[in-house]
Amino acid sequence: MNRLIVVLLALIAFATPAGTADPPPFISMIQLIANPEKYQGKLVAVVGFLHWETNRLYLSQEDFQHQLVENSICIERNTDMGKEKDKLNLKYVGVVGIFGACRPGMGSFSTGRIARIRSYLIWSREA
Repeated sequence: MNRLIVVLLALIAFATPAGTADPPPFISMIQLIANPEKYQGKLVAVVGFLHWETNRLYLSQEDFQHQLVENSICIERNTDMGKEKDKLNLKYVGVVGIFGACRPGMGSFSTGRIARIRSYLIWSREA
């Protein structure tokens, strides 16, 4: 539990510009998928299982393995993430970015997307 708190604080600290009063809320993938309208246009911090080729963050590795795309959201990777593709792909990854509606072509099962990613980190090394 202590590790979780430290990692969350680090993730939020990297994403919160100096002088900003409100850090982004940490949101579970379940909350985000179930209530996308609540987070529309807001800065959020979330953890999910990243599949690089489809630009999707899944609720879990098992959801990815069974292609349960309704349990995922799209992400728009930033340039820094591209430099670490091999480290991030098929890992649990924490991201902080702006949640919004999917763009056309992202798939009919997509609940939403996280764009303008401000920070990210590898949540777990095992997958």
